[in-house]
Amino acid sequence: MDRHTSEHLELRLHKLEEPRSRRLRQLLEGLENLFFEEGFLKFRMEDLARRLRCSKHTLYVLAPSREELFELVIERFLSRLRAEGERAASAAPDRISAVTAYLEAAVCATQKNSVQFISDIADFDPCRRRLRNHQRQRVAELEAIVAAGVKAGDFSEIHPKLVAEVMVHTLSKIVDPHFLAACGLTVSEAYREFYRWVLYGLDASNGRGSRARNGGRKPARKRLSHNGTPVQTASNGEKSHPRTTRRAGPF
Repeated sequence: MDRHTSEHLELRLHKLEEPRSRRLRQLLEGLENLFFEEGFLKFRMEDLARRLRCSKHTLYVLAPSREELFELVIERFLSRLRAEGERAASAAPDRISAVTAYLEAAVCATQKNSVQFISDIADFDPCRRRLRNHQRQRVAELEAIVAAGVKAGDFSEIHPKLVAEVMVHTLSKIVDPHFLAACGLTVSEAYREFYRWVLYGLDASNGRGSRARNGGRKPARKRLSHNGTPVQTASNGEKSHPRTTRRAGPF
């Protein structure tokens, strides 16, 4: 990514946070919601102006071209996603919760993302580069959390960067519709199972025990709620709350 272009875009985003830019921020939010639902590559500037009920001139105030407008909206979304992850991790009561809270923030932030939106990011080179940069920053942030946990003795002696890379990039695989169909899971269910595996591993004694120790009955399983805290699942398979289906992206 061109450093000058990146710095120019970040400066523009910073200016849009000023109080006088309230109307422009509202338009960005409208663009974001529209892109989440329908994707963005199909839209011309006149299409966007009509859908948002504004003038083309106003859109050109946001960005000097259609392509740069797309990039602006995507970078704003990705920056907010990282910030929400950092806030969630900072507010967590312990480092295990910090890991799950950091990852869960991406689940919550991307629940409205359509398949078309994800596909358009993959097909548009500037946004694809921004996504790669975003993922590198996410890996670095998660690596720091894991490294702190290892140093404090909260985690096993594991390689923080390897763990962070695997966790962030596994989330990309989880949203593949073919993968989910093969597993028979919704996106939300797949995320929960992944987090449970990260926390408890494959050792039955490290999770909820074995059937043998429960008289042959299927043991209760610890699942994770939307905020990363355990949710009890009864032995008959009934949950304490309904499952929700989410669409998410490789974020």
